[in-house]
Amino acid sequence: MARTRNNHVPKFRTAFVPLHLINVLPQPRRTFREIPELAESLAHLGFIQLPTVARFDSRERCEEYVRDFNLFWGTRRSVSSPKWECTSEDGREVHYVLIAGERRLRALKRLWSRGCVDCRKATRGRRLKPGECFSRHFGKGLEVRLIPNPPVELAMDMQFQENIHNAVPSPEEASAVGRRYLYMKKKKTLRTLAAFARKVGRSPSTVRRMLWYCQLPHPIQKAVIDGRMPYGIAVQLGRLRQFAKLNEGELVDWMRLVTVHNYKVPEFEERVDRFFEDRRSGQLSLENLMTEAAEKLEKLLSVRQPLERHTIWALHAYYHYFKRVYAACEEGLIGKEHSPMSSGSTVRLLRRHLELLEQLLPHLAGLLPRKVLASAPEMIRHADWLTAALEAELAKSDSS
Repeated sequence: MARTRNNHVPKFRTAFVPLHLINVLPQPRRTFREIPELAESLAHLGFIQLPTVARFDSRERCEEYVRDFNLFWGTRRSVSSPKWECTSEDGREVHYVLIAGERRLRALKRLWSRGCVDCRKATRGRRLKPGECFSRHFGKGLEVRLIPNPPVELAMDMQFQENIHNAVPSPEEASAVGRRYLYMKKKKTLRTLAAFARKVGRSPSTVRRMLWYCQLPHPIQKAVIDGRMPYGIAVQLGRLRQFAKLNEGELVDWMRLVTVHNYKVPEFEERVDRFFEDRRSGQLSLENLMTEAAEKLEKLLSVRQPLERHTIWALHAYYHYFKRVYAACEEGLIGKEHSPMSSGSTVRLLRRHLELLEQLLPHLAGLLPRKVLASAPEMIRHADWLTAALEAELAKSDSS
């Protein structure tokens, strides 16, 4: 359990708070998957773990919390914002701020605005009023674990402790840990890496890897967030930046090396280990002895075969997937209740491929015959029109 500055376990109490009064500030988790599924589960089963909410009994205390929070995250949140909610209790201005449970809160807001499946069916075609489903399942307010006037460091401790049990995707957690590390350095409350690791509930080696990742240039971090590079590969690039003092251009060369050889994370870690062993021993490997020109030539010669092989496999998988979609359409199965395929996921996949083809087409101008190149945009536009029509039909069925 996280502790206050006086080394006391914080005292919680349960309370009911109106949903709209809970203000949400950025959390370590930035990716929120399966919100509709969680909403249905909460409507039928309720909470296994209640959301944790801070209650500030004065504007000044809340402003102090938000000020420290902005220092931590580099944000500009303000209690004076028109979107900020507050209320009055016993003549005092009271502010509620979410500490832990944003995914649950998002699911509840979905129930408030759209309702659960059972409530929508029960209306027999009548549109649910906002809050109608929520009130049916949860009454007038949301039950939460309430903690009075916590300092921002305690709130951070609680968020990291919760994320030990509810895994946050690695790049998001690493970013939050990195910000926490810098915040404590600014406040001069950072003693050792081991003590910091205990504070965030991670091992020192895990924290060290997170900090390697955080010092990478933004384009490389974005490649991880977008799913174009594994987090483990980026960690090793961060290690190279930390100990080999590589600049952004040199890190990009290493990224190309990963693409050329199709390294998996353990293989790339071994490759980086060898690089540092060569530097320490002073013995250069054959690859190190190559001139810059020869190394570039080796890369050009080696890039075609691995990339071609994996690209062909991916294209075959894509082709066979849509052959199955076509067969399901022919049999009238696609989109049905017991179909093995979801019409929504199929359309989304098609949309992503069309967007990628549109981006790729200008780069293929020098490779395709003119006749093929001339007809390709029209084919993509036609497919795009059909996909938009499918998306519109799916939106109608979701709202009904």
